[in-house]
Amino acid sequence: AYKVITQNFITQFPIDQRLNWQKDWNDLLRSFARKAVGIFDMESYLEFEKSFAKFAGTKHAVSCSSGTAALHLALRALHVGSGDEVIVPLFSMAACAFAVSYCGATPVFVDSAEDLNIDVNKIEDKLTTKTKVIIVVHTYGRPADMVSIMRLARKHGLKVIEDCAEAHGAVTSGQLVGTFGHVGCYSFFKNKIVAAEEGGACVTNDDSLASAVQ
Repeated sequence: AYKVITQNFITQFPIDQRLNWQKDWNDLLRSFARKAVGIFDMESYLEFEKSFAKFAGTKHAVSCSSGTAALHLALRALHVGSGDEVIVPLFSMAACAFAVSYCGATPVFVDSAEDLNIDVNKIEDKLTTKTKVIIVVHTYGRPADMVSIMRLARKHGLKVIEDCAEAHGAVTSGQLVGTFGHVGCYSFFKNKIVAAEEGGACVTNDDSLASAVQ
């Protein structure tokens, strides 16, 4: 069946592009076929994780099904649960709040600054004895003020998750986003910088957190 699909698809492209498309399309369909019958190519997954960790500037990368799943896994790895509160930016995709609610915790919203990232100056007013984690979103790929946020987190003994779904490769203060906090979360949704049909990853330099995410 995939040969028929391949031929109909490939013939839409100029002849000099067809050989590459033919190979890529065949590889993709074979990958789908392997997954359909429950045969997972773990070697490819591990190689991707190794390569992405290098790209992200971290010791570990753990792939998962989506950016939302990455946030959920990161929160669980940090032992967020019922009764806890998590700081999240008011201006962001709902996935941040959803991931917090999946853990039974409560999202506490903080307004954004003019750059559309979370307003560092408004975080402290929202902290309580129940606050456990700050989720920082690098909105539209523009890095948040991670130096100030990490200083605040250390002051209050809080963990930090960076949502880098739209910020693959972004740098601030001479450092890659996703490497400031305890865990960085990426999305590979089809509208992202590194795009697949779907997918995500958690990155970290902490061995125990990487193990927990796995």
